[in-house]
Amino acid sequence: MKKFIFCFLFVGICCGFSFGQTVADSGENVPLLKIISEGEKIVIPALDGQDLIVNARETFRAYIDKNFEFPELDQSGPATREIIVDIAEMTGDGTFAQIFRSINRDLDKSDLTQAQIIYFCETYYDRLRQDGQATFFLTRSDNQWFVTPVHVYPNGLIIYADRFAYDLLWYGEFGHYVVFPRLAVAK
Repeated sequence: MKKFIFCFLFVGICCGFSFGQTVADSGENVPLLKIISEGEKIVIPALDGQDLIVNARETFRAYIDKNFEFPELDQSGPATREIIVDIAEMTGDGTFAQIFRSINRDLDKSDLTQAQIIYFCETYYDRLRQDGQATFFLTRSDNQWFVTPVHVYPNGLIIYADRFAYDLLWYGEFGHYVVFPRLAVAK
């Protein structure tokens, strides 16, 4: 049990989130992110939405969170049109709600399907955060919101499925990346 607790705390410290501190969603657009892909055209083509993360073992060789086997995540998504995405780096501390609502209060404009996340990770691998810190994607399945942190490690990609409502505080000093549709940014 002591080993488990130590590993849990060690992962939290290294991955840049806090177990003890939480911040309530203030409902304000907080400047938590700095776009780092400005002027670039990072394209995700039209996809049929059939690809699921739980089946993408070639893409996420190191680990796929067992949460992707839950019925609410083990579902195909809708077909999507071609989109351009942006990548932002966290510069301030925030919860998932604060991070994604700082992009746009309407979460429907900030999410990607599982098929789009897989495509991005395969095609733009070099644009994922490369130092073990997370690259966050927002996705929706069965009318529930999830955040899928992806980590790059020497043995491959690791992907998790966290509920959007988790109130963990992610620290900006670790510079996690966030990927979202370009037109998502509220003016």
